[in-house]
Amino acid sequence: MREPNRVVFDVGANVGDDIGYYLLRADKVVAIEANPALCERLHARFGREIEAGRLVVENCVLSDEPGSREVDFFIHKGFHIWSQLPEPAPAEADQFERRRLPSRYVVDVIEQHGPPHYVKIDVERFDARLLAAIFRAGIKPPYISAECTSFDVPAILYLDGGYRAFKLLDSQSVSRVYRDRCFASPGGADPVKWSFPTHAAGPFGEDIDGPWMTADHVVELIGALGFGWRDLHATSVSEPDTDGGFHHARVSRAVITRLSRVLASRARRLLRRS
Repeated sequence: MREPNRVVFDVGANVGDDIGYYLLRADKVVAIEANPALCERLHARFGREIEAGRLVVENCVLSDEPGSREVDFFIHKGFHIWSQLPEPAPAEADQFERRRLPSRYVVDVIEQHGPPHYVKIDVERFDARLLAAIFRAGIKPPYISAECTSFDVPAILYLDGGYRAFKLLDSQSVSRVYRDRCFASPGGADPVKWSFPTHAAGPFGEDIDGPWMTADHVVELIGALGFGWRDLHATSVSEPDTDGGFHHARVSRAVITRLSRVLASRARRLLRRS
């Protein structure tokens, strides 16, 4: 029997391909999406859940600074999943539409609806800054994830968030690997069979296959696979496998040491800017 009042935050909800699963694993889901057109789709898709109070849609850009104001947001003309808050490089500017949209401080949104059981962050080129802002406010959910496109994300999770157990989820294979899986449903009812669509972020926490890894092991894994469309998950409620649960023969100890140093130095630079 799961504990009550689990709140899941879907930061960068897009069209809501993960919301159905989150509703199975939480009492309340807060979907945060900057693009007004996508929020309209969320309301049409999940009207019943919104009316029941199990889903809240926040149409705003999330900021890492206190206050509410309008900001420039850049909506990708061809692929809405690539829309972003940071201004695109000049060579890519013609691929985006600049829009003035309302923003809210990420901490204010979480404190309004939380405390969080799980926070999923997938916002193009802004994940690390939102993570840093959440941790500065002392918010450290039992489960959290962010898209891992650089060492800034694992560095902040480890050094600022204090997390010691990690899983790396390959988003490109989610729809294949996690097809027809059974997950516990609200109120302890019978498990529900679920399949994730192609662009879904996938499961979180103990629903992800495999053991939790130490920071060294996850750095080794990232070094072996490289960066890409992958989400790094962290938890404070499970212990990592310290018996060498992950080994990759092609990655030498020297490479692991170098990656660890890069991780730490990038984290220090980012936190100083914060």
